[in-house]
Amino acid sequence: MRRSAGCDRKHRKQVFACPNLVAVEFGCWRPSALNWSVAWPPALLLNKMPIAPRSFCVSPRVRRMLPSPRNIQARLLVLACQKPAEVDPSRAGQTHWSIKDLAQYVAAHPELGLGSPSKSTIGVILKRHQVRLDRLDTWMNDRDPEFATTAVAIIELLLNPPTDGPLFCVDEKPGIGVRRPTAPDQPPAPRRPPAPGRPAVRGRPARREFEYMRNGTVDLLAGFRVNDGHVCGMVRLQHRSREFCELLALLDEQTPVGQSIHLILDPVSSHWSAEVTNWLETHPQRTFVFHFLPVHASWLSFIEVWFSILSRKCLKRADFADATVATQQIEGFMTTYNTHSAHPFTWKKGVRFYKRLKDKIAARQELQLAA
Repeated sequence: MRRSAGCDRKHRKQVFACPNLVAVEFGCWRPSALNWSVAWPPALLLNKMPIAPRSFCVSPRVRRMLPSPRNIQARLLVLACQKPAEVDPSRAGQTHWSIKDLAQYVAAHPELGLGSPSKSTIGVILKRHQVRLDRLDTWMNDRDPEFATTAVAIIELLLNPPTDGPLFCVDEKPGIGVRRPTAPDQPPAPRRPPAPGRPAVRGRPARREFEYMRNGTVDLLAGFRVNDGHVCGMVRLQHRSREFCELLALLDEQTPVGQSIHLILDPVSSHWSAEVTNWLETHPQRTFVFHFLPVHASWLSFIEVWFSILSRKCLKRADFADATVATQQIEGFMTTYNTHSAHPFTWKKGVRFYKRLKDKIAARQELQLAA
């Protein structure tokens, strides 16, 4: 690129101060904008001069980096946002475009009127319009009309536990793999300094054999006591209503007489089946109050936080020879946690989420009153 005689130091300093703006305006990378700023004044770069002086010369590379006309960009974006099978029947089974596939398809079909843009040009256009072909975000459809009301009630219950008895967050962690590596683990080793005739050796973390043997799975049923952070649970081979009744009996044993037991749990069938109802009727001396979570809202329960602690501190590096050993180690970790680390959790999901739910409830009530 030839340097312009009219591009003085003042203009170059102004363009260097806004390379991001130049990159966004031309749809190019920031290093390209820095290169252009050496030779072009900001007035021309930002399209503020109606006619470019003759002293400016655009190189072929810069001419390729300039964005395509807006109508071509729009048609290219429409094509990129469609599934390949919908556009080309020969691409059956392909779920989304890649930049390479998109460039090949456009080049092979001149009747589209898009020319033959390179992969870099298509990438610049997609980036300018914030289209990510390689990314897939998930979302959950709100199928529960009472989600906001139920969620707010659960959050307020966690913030202000009842005074007539303990509050437990109860859930199951099924499918815990009983696995054993084919070779013993190697502990971490510190760095060894150099010595005469011996080079230095770098420190290394703990290591584990990649291959392992499977010995089935076990299920954990646990309850997190919100009042003081203690955990009580048991390990079984299944998590049916029968095992849930055993957990209720365990909670009954660890709660003083005369107190009610409040439970926050998922609305799954094993928690409100006929077997559970019959068990509650045969134990009238204890009052169990069930507070069911909304659908797909297990993350509101504190027991999920403790399951994360269990996975990181016990299950991630576990060596289970069989189900009996797995049961002993998991129950042993619960005892260790209650002895050394038990503490009440604090709701930190965020005030915005709580306020958004409250606003949603208020708006729904206003609509009902207006109707």
